Amino acid sequence: MIRIGLNDTQKQQEIEKYVKTHDIKSVIVFSPKKFEMTLPDLGDVPIRQIEYKEVIMYRTFYPLLEEIGKNHLLVVNEFLRTDDRSNLTYNCLRHYLDQCRHQIVFEYFPFINDTKDFMILLDFDTKSKRKGFGFDKEFLKGEDILCQNQHLNLNIDMVNLPAGAAEEYEKKKNGLFESIGNRDPDVIPRELHVFTGKWKKDEIRPELQYVARNARYKLPNVTTYPNVKPGQEYVLLDWQHRRLRMNDFLKHTGQHHITYVSTGLSIDNYYVKEFQAWLERLEEFYAEAGIYQ
Repeated sequence: MIRIGLNDTQKQQEIEKYVKTHDIKSVIVFSPKKFEMTLPDLGDVPIRQIEYKEVIMYRTFYPLLEEIGKNHLLVVNEFLRTDDRSNLTYNCLRHYLDQCRHQIVFEYFPFINDTKDFMILLDFDTKSKRKGFGFDKEFLKGEDILCQNQHLNLNIDMVNLPAGAAEEYEKKKNGLFESIGNRDPDVIPRELHVFTGKWKKDEIRPELQYVARNARYKLPNVTTYPNVKPGQEYVLLDWQHRRLRMNDFLKHTGQHHITYVSTGLSIDNYYVKEFQAWLERLEEFYAEAGIYQ
């Protein structure tokens, strides 16, 4: 079974319910360190958690293969950390899953960037029954898959640019292209994005909390992405360049309403359009999937 978008309490309830209705002797939860879940009390049924990086370690891999049997419940929790379906960690995890009859897959979003990533979760849940297949919405109908839509929405807070800002931006952009050489081309959007922050500082209001890529603003109410807190709502001054990191931010904070401070310059428009396109793909997926209640 696959459950998308559940919070920690709901995950605990799903595990408890499964153990009560099946002959389970032991439960093992696999989680990344940053998204380890609170384990429920299952009475006489032992439960433990194994960290993502441990999955491929010899000290873990072979003992687990010896241990896991038909009456184990394996819980795959927030394990979608790369879109590489043949990733070594995924392969090791699938070896564990192949040895038992019971698994629950928890993930906050159904994919990292697009629906092809969902096939990784489906592989976990179905013993790779559709290995080699691309995503098809029909696959959602044949398995126990339920989603809780996070109903994300985006609001744009536009900056009033000073005279000459657009020309200064174009000069910076052209300079980056001319000096790129053999460097990673992703340097250009990253540096341009940070560069536009000089026109956003005056928009920062003391009563709100903001998040940025780095600490260049030097204000008490502007934090960086690695330091955000669960349950706190932030106004975005910068986007995360990588989709997975942006997803992690939304997952960690639980934020549904996203306000972004934009200059309206091309780099800001690019990130906004990318996020809006991702939201559309997300809503299309939710529309086809079963609803968690």
